[in-house]
Amino acid sequence: MGRHAVRVLAVLTALALAAGARELLTVREAPPLYEGGTRRVLRVWLIESWMGSSEWVLSQAAAFERANDGVHVRVRRALAQELTAADAVLPDVLLFEPGAIDAPAELLTPVAGETGVRAEIEAAGRYRDVRYAVPVCMGGYLALCNDALFAGAWTAQDLAASQGVLQIPQDGARCYSAAALSMGAASQGLLGALPDGALAADALACTPEKAYQDFAQGRTAVLVCTQREARRMAALREAGEGFAFSALAPERAYTDLLLLGGVTRGAPQGALGSAFLSQLVDEPAQAQLAAHGLYPVIAGDNPFPQATAPLLRAAFEPLRDASLLCANAFSWAEQAPLLSAHARAGLLQGGAALEDAGFY
Repeated sequence: MGRHAVRVLAVLTALALAAGARELLTVREAPPLYEGGTRRVLRVWLIESWMGSSEWVLSQAAAFERANDGVHVRVRRALAQELTAADAVLPDVLLFEPGAIDAPAELLTPVAGETGVRAEIEAAGRYRDVRYAVPVCMGGYLALCNDALFAGAWTAQDLAASQGVLQIPQDGARCYSAAALSMGAASQGLLGALPDGALAADALACTPEKAYQDFAQGRTAVLVCTQREARRMAALREAGEGFAFSALAPERAYTDLLLLGGVTRGAPQGALGSAFLSQLVDEPAQAQLAAHGLYPVIAGDNPFPQATAPLLRAAFEPLRDASLLCANAFSWAEQAPLLSAHARAGLLQGGAALEDAGFY
């Protein structure tokens, strides 16, 4: 087990103490759901909508199977509402995004000990000072800029002088907050100060996909987006399509794009699930995130080479700072609308909207 594995809140046996063993989420196992031979099935639910983590999770499931004879990892995409369905048979492991769970004490086993996850990110898995989940990967925001239409910086003057329009797609409560925090002080009063035509007519209501298509087809000068859209544009450029564009890294180190993992209470394969989560936060698994366009949650060098992935390198660099602000996984459903309202007010009216919300 890697050096980033964690201990759980449980009494270790004298043998484990003597061996110096470290385990992640060791729990008392319920009777197994799967009988017969030595084959064990670890059931994992994946609840996330923002970053496309499936490939990485599936690759880690396959690696876990190879390292553990007789183990099969069954990964299934699920919806948050399935967790509270009357007839739900919960999995052993939950991988989920902020806002999917608001009562972790009812669903998850508390975690204690060192995880190897950066402290400012690890805090996202705490609820009332108890850690119920471990962040395993993340994403972040940036802006893509059409070089023919915009060659400025995060200043109100440069944005207002753009030769095209600014697009801020609406994705739940997320994008107002992302835009305001990415732009920093330049966001305050920006939308109200822009000249006619500088803001897309549907900029505050269009879907993320519509916003991306507007940018990809040259109808938008600046697009506030995630690393997912940056990868898509980079792929177009590598294929010889599209146009010259660059990236603006966020002014404020902020993300609500997180994937966290926890073991359910009374999980039939709790110990196996704890070992799987240990693997996800260990160095080999974290090193593979960059290939999937995802960001690691452990400390280390920027994994994106300047020669081959300059956009993601620039976008991830501010998030390496200890000042990174992460959404709390269990209070995000309540906090996100409040932050969005402050951010929208700041974008439209200026003033101290984000300061009032405690984000500056």
